[in-house]
Amino acid sequence: MDEGMVGLIVFLSVTLVCAFITHICLRNITWATEVSTLFSALIFQMVNLVMNDNPEPFIGIAVIFSLIYAFLIALLVGIPFHLFRRKRP
Repeated sequence: MDEGMVGLIVFLSVTLVCAFITHICLRNITWATEVSTLFSALIFQMVNLVMNDNPEPFIGIAVIFSLIYAFLIALLVGIPFHLFRRKRP
């Protein structure tokens, strides 16, 4: 496996775990999505720093793209939680 594939697997793992935990703990889909997005992007950048031993030269661009993709994943994870909670009385 090359470095890019490992990074993608780590990003998806971190983002999915953060999304599931926040959507279980927070009932509001907006807050859960925002918190999950911020935590997953922050944790992924910290893992990236630890794995590569030096900071990313384009850290700003990396943070922006990780925020965008983490938001989309958190929103997709949150939709079933929102629909399930809306059906319950």
